[in-house]
Amino acid sequence: MLIADTHVHSDFSADAEDTIKDMCEVAIDKGLSFICFTEHIDENPKSEGLNFFDAEKYLNTIEEVGRKYKEEIIILSGVEFSEPQLYSKKFKKVLAKNYDSLLGSIHWIDDILIGHEELINLYNTQEIFEKYYDLVLEMTEHGGFNVLAHLDLPKRYIGVEYENSEVIKKILRIIIEKDIALEINTSTLRRGLNESMPGSKILALYSELGGKKVTIGSDAHRIQDIASDFNYALKIVDKYGFDNGYYKNGEFEYLWF
Repeated sequence: MLIADTHVHSDFSADAEDTIKDMCEVAIDKGLSFICFTEHIDENPKSEGLNFFDAEKYLNTIEEVGRKYKEEIIILSGVEFSEPQLYSKKFKKVLAKNYDSLLGSIHWIDDILIGHEELINLYNTQEIFEKYYDLVLEMTEHGGFNVLAHLDLPKRYIGVEYENSEVIKKILRIIIEKDIALEINTSTLRRGLNESMPGSKILALYSELGGKKVTIGSDAHRIQDIASDFNYALKIVDKYGFDNGYYKNGEFEYLWF
């Protein structure tokens, strides 16, 4: 079985500590065929990861470790860029690096990190989700990335979903039109929730609207979380007949089972 974990963070991200080499060894032990390191690029001035990412060293490490394990696993390069629509000049520079995969994500609302207690104290659940989806809509309209990462992210911290199918429909229609893949992010499952990001209602809507392309990502920041709960994600792929895959050189590659 060919399995790809398309959303993994190593010590090239400010909030992770394990090396690319160590993470690859665990991925091999777990039977993965592909792993994509999608390191954080966060341009928000309040971010602990601001200016942390070293692109040159990262790409050299990917190449070096890739050669070492080329017979056992394919190692892909990527970044997770937060709010690309707000930092378009920096984003263009990232595009020039020709990473295998670019994840677009929203992590900040009004310069407050999603999940931070300050945000939960400032806004109620509906307000947080409405602000979040407005930003996701702006980001998808901006485009330029390959994968929409962890749609409905506030759920990971609040523990509930938000019912506003109209804005979600707009987002999903745009990514389908722009040929952007939707990520099935399994990180919520190991945090005690019973669904991935996005959840079953959004995934069903994506299928209903004609969406096909998905990637599966653990969002692992530790070696033990690589490919966590992928059986759940693979069942979703089978249920809706999604095209599961990964990106290499910016092009979608299909995984067949």
